[in-house]
Amino acid sequence: MENQDELKYQELFGKWHGWASPVGLGIFFLSLALSVLVLSTAIKKLTEAGEKGVEIQQRLKAE
Repeated sequence: MENQDELKYQELFGKWHGWASPVGLGIFFLSLALSVLVLSTAIKKLTEAGEKGVEIQQRLKAE
């Protein structure tokens, strides 16, 4: 009887443990979304800085 209970609880624990669990998948998708947000923000800021740098170079050449 004790072994059957242990097996049952191990199976239940296994369903809620690791990346295959609903909680693990939720954490994975949340971290994935945050990573995409951070990368897109960084790329946007880099392109804005590059455009400003080109404008400054053009002004310096014109002077």
